[in-house]
Amino acid sequence: APRAPSFFLLAPRAPRRAALRARMAARHTYTRVLEESSSAPLVGVGSPQPSPAAWNGRRTITLEEGWNTIFTQGILKLHRIIQSKGSGRQFTHQEHVALYTIVYNMCNQKAPYEYTRQLYKLFGQSIEHYLKTTSLPLIQERTSGAYLVRELVSQWNDHQLISRWMCKFFEYLNRFFVKRGSLPTLEQVCTTTFKSTVFDTIQGKLGTTLLVLIQTDREDVNYRRANTAGNAPWRNERNLFDVPSSANVPEEKKYHRGDVDVKGPRDAPDRKIMRRAIEIYIAMDVENLTVYHNDLESAILKDTAEFYTARCARQLARLSCPQFLVEAEADLNSEEERVRQLLHSSTMDKLLSVVRSELLMKRQTEILTKEKGLHELLEEGAVESLSRLYNLYNPCGHQALVIIANMVREFTSKKGTAVLVQAREGMGPETVVSSLVELHRRCYKLIQNAFQGSPLFHKSLKEAFEIVVNNRVKDVTVAEMFSIRLHNLLRKGGASKGMEANRLTEEISELISLFGYLAEKDHFAEFYRNDLAERLLYGRSASLDMEKVVIGKLKYACGAQYTSKIEGMLNDSKNASETSANFKRYLERQRIRGKAKALPMLDQGGEFGARVLTSGFWPPMPPEELGLPENIVETQEEFENYYESKFGRRKLNWIHSLATVTIEATINNRTYDFLVNGYQAAVLVATNSHPEGLSIEALQKITKLSQPVMKRVLLCLVLKTKILMKRPKKDYKITDVILGNPKFHSAQRRLRVPSHKPSKEAKAKSRKAAVEGVTKDRKAILEVAIVKFMKARAIATHKEVVNNVLRIVGARNGFQPSLREIKNAIESLMSREYLERDPNDTEKYRYLA
Repeated sequence: APRAPSFFLLAPRAPRRAALRARMAARHTYTRVLEESSSAPLVGVGSPQPSPAAWNGRRTITLEEGWNTIFTQGILKLHRIIQSKGSGRQFTHQEHVALYTIVYNMCNQKAPYEYTRQLYKLFGQSIEHYLKTTSLPLIQERTSGAYLVRELVSQWNDHQLISRWMCKFFEYLNRFFVKRGSLPTLEQVCTTTFKSTVFDTIQGKLGTTLLVLIQTDREDVNYRRANTAGNAPWRNERNLFDVPSSANVPEEKKYHRGDVDVKGPRDAPDRKIMRRAIEIYIAMDVENLTVYHNDLESAILKDTAEFYTARCARQLARLSCPQFLVEAEADLNSEEERVRQLLHSSTMDKLLSVVRSELLMKRQTEILTKEKGLHELLEEGAVESLSRLYNLYNPCGHQALVIIANMVREFTSKKGTAVLVQAREGMGPETVVSSLVELHRRCYKLIQNAFQGSPLFHKSLKEAFEIVVNNRVKDVTVAEMFSIRLHNLLRKGGASKGMEANRLTEEISELISLFGYLAEKDHFAEFYRNDLAERLLYGRSASLDMEKVVIGKLKYACGAQYTSKIEGMLNDSKNASETSANFKRYLERQRIRGKAKALPMLDQGGEFGARVLTSGFWPPMPPEELGLPENIVETQEEFENYYESKFGRRKLNWIHSLATVTIEATINNRTYDFLVNGYQAAVLVATNSHPEGLSIEALQKITKLSQPVMKRVLLCLVLKTKILMKRPKKDYKITDVILGNPKFHSAQRRLRVPSHKPSKEAKAKSRKAAVEGVTKDRKAILEVAIVKFMKARAIATHKEVVNNVLRIVGARNGFQPSLREIKNAIESLMSREYLERDPNDTEKYRYLA
């Protein structure tokens, strides 16, 4: 609208100075008098009034004259436009400006002709008069709920149009009078009047009708989803808001709710009209939405809860778990769409929470355990159904996911325990580990794909496998099985034969992932160290690079302290060739200086190499005594001199059983190279020096081998390779004679003589020694931790000592000590007078300096 000051130019002009004097005189002469209008609204009664242009001369306008002009030329014309549904002539710009000018002039006349307050009151009375005489009767004529909603929406649209134009005519009131008096704006007056006159009168019936329409829409969506288009009964193109009369509708097609009768074919209501009706609730209190929340939203939430309680019971009775989840997902999507199209956005979370509570949460256990429930879906690896399950329950809160995660843990633990049961029935260790790896791979992929890598489900997987891998299979732990499987993958000719490097790395990574669940990681380290020693000392490692990969993964999982010994073993193996080369250079320097001793073994073209093993890194190896030829003994002594000159007084213990010897032999004019160990070489050399043969007893004296060891050596040389022969052939006695076999023949020029595999008793003894070594190390670690803590505290309770040991040792040393082990360590320290009990409190310990 044009700004008010422009209207002053319509008055006849007068000299500026004279006009100023007149205004000043009026300001000092007249007093401002506010008069209240009569209680009866002015609706155009009176003599005909001049057109708005007649007042451009700024003559005084009375209240009746001005209001009658506004009413006849503004309000009545607006009513005619409404009645003609917009087909009549609209207001022109000049008409709008003229009406605005009348209001402006009536508000700015000098007292007692200033009618601002009266116009403000008449504005509200005119709105109320139209609503009472026109809108409300039309709405109350509609008895059918659907017609009621349609008529209400129509009248609300008319009211908004009237309010918009009326607010334009009386805009000057909003700009000055309303602000100065802190009164409701004209728009608020229109809304408040509609609420008190129309909305409050029909609110109860309107709310009930909307609930029925929403329920009908909800049932229709479910009905259409369950039936193909065109096959559902009562279906046509008509809308629920365009219904026939009650007489033409069968009784079974009527939907009742209290005193509301919504009749019509079973078709979807017009959501646009429903949205407009619900917007009326919102418009009644736009800022706080009190009317919407209290009168409509609460009833919708209650109805929704009742509907989905019954629907959940029906669906569970006839559908399997995957089918139920599909229907639940469709229900949630339809409710979300319904809220988006009909209700206020603040209702979205509340209504979906109610649906999830009634449809999913309250009967969650029954849903997950019914036909084709969660366990069956996990067994089948149904990623789509599991993903749908997670997406449905994820918004329901943490506790809902905890129930699912616990069932996943139970399933995983059950499957893992079944593998161990098969192991107790005779399944091999490698097959057991492969089955566990496959189970872990499968469950991990399900968690990543179906459960979106949720930390809660990874935790359940961790807890399940911690239960499984820390069990025992008869007298063998799963930690030892892991070591056996890893040894078979890393040795030559093992399970990795023909396997691609990427696949081997992947399998090792999966095995190390399972290793992370072990509580007794120190046991695994000891078994792995023994197997690694075998691979390195006998040259059976398939790839040193892959050995480093495994050590790197173990180091990442447990820290540098855990793999320090294993890395030391690899370094000793890497330095072996360097040590032999340095020894050769040392001998050459000695010859140049003239200090070299005569070494027949090397002088005759033989070779000598020594691999120095650091005793702290490698598994325990008891010293061995072996009768060696003189030339070899002299070479060993020279190497000891060299090593002492370089590294000081370090003691060397020769492990002859690990020696690798190549003996060149000529039998029947054919030359062979025999690859044997130290024991076998000693027996072959002693036998070769006595062509007539030696008794087993004499051979034991020369070689200094025990009878069990001699028996194993002869088993390989006599029975397997037949390089030697025994007389007599039957039985085994120490008086039997051993001599070379003159009829020996082999198609291979280079022949590796196998070493006798250790017996089951020897393996059990070795394993027992390894376990005892771990137990001894554990005891030392616990005692050190206790002494350090008590030295810092001087006095501590038993509970404090135990908690500190569990915290420190469990985090740093790869095992979780039991309470019994901690108690034994404390008693051992007390017996050695490191600790004592407090005489005043037996629950406390004192540190003895």
